Amino acid sequence: MNGSSFFPSLSARERDGPVTFHVHPDPQGSTTVDWQQGNFATPTTVPMSTIDSLIKEGAIPPPDLIKMDIQAGELAALKGAIGTLPSVRVLHLETWIMQAYGGKIPLLVDLIAFLRPLRFRLFDLGTQLRTNTGLLYSIDASFVNEAFV
Repeated sequence: MNGSSFFPSLSARERDGPVTFHVHPDPQGSTTVDWQQGNFATPTTVPMSTIDSLIKEGAIPPPDLIKMDIQAGELAALKGAIGTLPSVRVLHLETWIMQAYGGKIPLLVDLIAFLRPLRFRLFDLGTQLRTNTGLLYSIDASFVNEAFV
C-alpha cells in the first residue's frame, strides 16, 4: 500500500458528519477504524468535524503545530486538514511500523508518502511502543514543513 492510494477518495472519517466510534474496554484502544477483535468493542455513532471545517467555522484558529495520537486515524484526520496543512509548520504523529487494528491502518511509510507532495519531511522520531516481547510496533514521528525551514 502506498500513500497515493490513500488520497483519492474520502471516507466518513475524513469529512464532517457522523462516524462510528468503536469503544474498547481499554479506552486507549478506542478508534474510528472498523475492525473486530473478539467483539469487545461497543460501536457508537458520534458527530465528527474535520480540522479544515473547524477552522473555516472559526471554532479554532489555524495551528502552527498539529499533534495526533488517535489510534490509527492520523491519515484520515490529515486528509480532513488538507486545506490547512500548507500553513502548518510541524506535525507530531503517532505512526505504526507494523500492522494493527485488523490490518486497516496506514504505516509510517504511507504517511511519509502522503505528506511528501505537501512538502512535509520526516524530521525526528520519538516515543516508541513495543510489544511484551520488545518488538517495536509504533513510534511517534515529527514532520517539518519545508516552507518554514
